[in-house]
Amino acid sequence: MKTVHWINLLLLAGVIAFAALTWRMLPDRIPVHFGIDGPSRRAPVMERIQEFMYWATVPTIAVMGAVQWSMYRSALAGSTGIEILLILGVCWLIGPVLMILWSRHVTPELDRQIRENQTAG
Repeated sequence: MKTVHWINLLLLAGVIAFAALTWRMLPDRIPVHFGIDGPSRRAPVMERIQEFMYWATVPTIAVMGAVQWSMYRSALAGSTGIEILLILGVCWLIGPVLMILWSRHVTPELDRQIRENQTAG
């Protein structure tokens, strides 16, 4: 058996052992202070995070498509050309731009919620 398989088996055994050892320390019932979606006051932030995740998948899908296109071109004995480098470069630049835009979009909402919590309690 390969070393990596032994490592995975040991990690799995460790997870199972940890669960068995900590099982008795858990409360009979896990306290729930809000619904499965979280507190309703966090809904605007969660919506913005979800929107960011949708936009973040766009460059990922583009990169995967570029890889598939490159494989297709190579299979036809064609050159993958500069287009693969352009796609990868654009996607590499989109990531930081998305992070900056997301930060500017979410930070005001987080600041508003922090102010509300400070005034409430």
